Amino acid sequence: MKTIHMPTSSPVSFKLPDMIKVPEVGQIFEPKFEDYIKDPEEWELALSTLENDVMVVDRIEGDEVWLREGDPD
Repeated sequence: MKTIHMPTSSPVSFKLPDMIKVPEVGQIFEPKFEDYIKDPEEWELALSTLENDVMVVDRIEGDEVWLREGDPD
């Protein structure tokens, strides 16, 4: 499993099964976030970020993936 970290005002992280492919750094990442973020408060934080921008893979370190808001490289 990979741990995905979203750029929200309070940390929102979730686990993603290995069968879901993570794009390369600089590419848009668009899984069905609602399938993986189960906590209602975390979902509200994530949704407010998702409504404003797309998520792009910022960096990958082992099984940890950090996202950023914005346009792909």
